[in-house]
Order: sequence, then structure tokens, then C-alpha cells
Amino acid sequence: MQAFNRETQAGLDRITRSDLPEMEKLIQSFDWVTRRIIELAQREVELARAMSDEELAVKQSIKMNTLKLARGVFQDCYIRASGSRTRLWED
Repeated sequence: MQAFNRETQAGLDRITRSDLPEMEKLIQSFDWVTRRIIELAQREVELARAMSDEELAVKQSIKMNTLKLARGVFQDCYIRASGSRTRLWED
């Protein structure tokens, strides 16, 4: 988990130091963090299933799907607030 945290922090640092507008930094930061957590949860679900640990698989699936829902809510709020018709990401 430590490597994940360092890698995630480095990615966030690159985004926040960029010359992007603040809203774009927010969008990219949220995308970066949530995508990485979803990917990690997906790997943990697969590992739990391989180990026949259905309780852990369900727990990680809930985490993953909760973040997917949060990404959808963020995207919908962004579209409403900005008037944009462009989706931020496809999940």
C-alpha cells in the first residue's frame, strides 16, 4: 500500500503543479485518485475470489462500485455546473 500512496501522491503533485486551470486540476485529481482506488479494489476482488474469500470480494466490490457511483455524481454535477455537454470520463 505504501507504493500505491507514494505513486498516487506523485501523480497528484504533477497535476497540482501544472499550469492547468483550477477546475481542470480538480477534475484530473479526482479522476487520478478514484481510478487508482477502483483498479486496486478490482485486483483485490480477483485475489479474494481466487482465495475463495467471498466476504472480502463483496467488501471490495462495494468499495469499487461506491467509487464508480461517486465518479458519476461528480461528472453529473460538473456537467450541470459548467453547462458542458462533454463527459469527463466513461465508466
